[in-house]
Amino acid sequence: MTVFLHIGLHKTGSTGLQRFFAREEAALAAAGIRFPKAGRAKVREQIIHSNLGWEYLGHDSFDPALGTLKDMEAEIAADPGADWILSNEGFSRIKDTAEFLSQRSIGPVEIVAFSRERASLAPSLYTEQLKMRLAKTFCEWIADAAETGPRRLVGIDLLDQDVLVNCWRETGVPVHEIPLADLAGADVTKAFFAAIGRSPPGVTLSAPMANVRISTAEAAAMCGLNAGLRLLDERPDVANYKTLSSKLRTAIRRDDALPSEPFVLTASERSALGVPSAGAPDERDATLSEPLHAHVLKAIAASPFDPDPSRLSTRVERRIAAFLGGK
Repeated sequence: MTVFLHIGLHKTGSTGLQRFFAREEAALAAAGIRFPKAGRAKVREQIIHSNLGWEYLGHDSFDPALGTLKDMEAEIAADPGADWILSNEGFSRIKDTAEFLSQRSIGPVEIVAFSRERASLAPSLYTEQLKMRLAKTFCEWIADAAETGPRRLVGIDLLDQDVLVNCWRETGVPVHEIPLADLAGADVTKAFFAAIGRSPPGVTLSAPMANVRISTAEAAAMCGLNAGLRLLDERPDVANYKTLSSKLRTAIRRDDALPSEPFVLTASERSALGVPSAGAPDERDATLSEPLHAHVLKAIAASPFDPDPSRLSTRVERRIAAFLGGK
């Protein structure tokens, strides 16, 4: 028996892999590969043991009704002849990994971690922050991390993937790190099972990637939207914000005049990140500013909020221009 702990990392195809686990759970069980029921999140189409990470990290989202670490250990002990897989990106947040493992009664453990190079990972992490109402350009986001320390700015610390993986290497357990030069087209299922040395019969090892990087136009509009919303006397709650931003991004994707290429870093953004900038564009297409500005103002005008048009327009315009300039 071996317990394989899949720790992500973040933005490396975990969602696609977890959906594969859920879809093929019965077939994998028949091949002697099982997944604890305890600790699973309430996501039917994925197997993700987020509740176990939340329990150990003391997170407010921990729900004992979903199963605890002790429940998971009991499940594994009841079937020592099987291999077991635990999958949760939250495990990568554990700093005292040796203590975590010493407290577990689950037999031999091996770690599986997918990783991406910094210049590919950073745009994905940044766009996730845009979806959480970040109103800063990429360079401002990186600069804030340098001033306040990486642990105080959500998302930035996840760029240090070597540090996260080394925390587990220091425990002495086997660590299977799978570098992904770029997530596009990567088949994480085949890579995962090749790394752990298992080839379950009757299972097609394939899963589409779940996340697609947003376009340059969408990212610029989101930056402008988030800046504009900060001027409102009444700001949208989480549900309203998701609806508003989703409608904005959909409108931009449907606008044939706007480019759909994925958001990539400019030379100055790569320099701020500390990676080589050769071959990167100096800035983005400044002519996008006007149509994106119009899309953002239209989206906010259609919302139930009543902003000051002149202040809002200026703020949105400046943010979009700064984003397109890669400043």
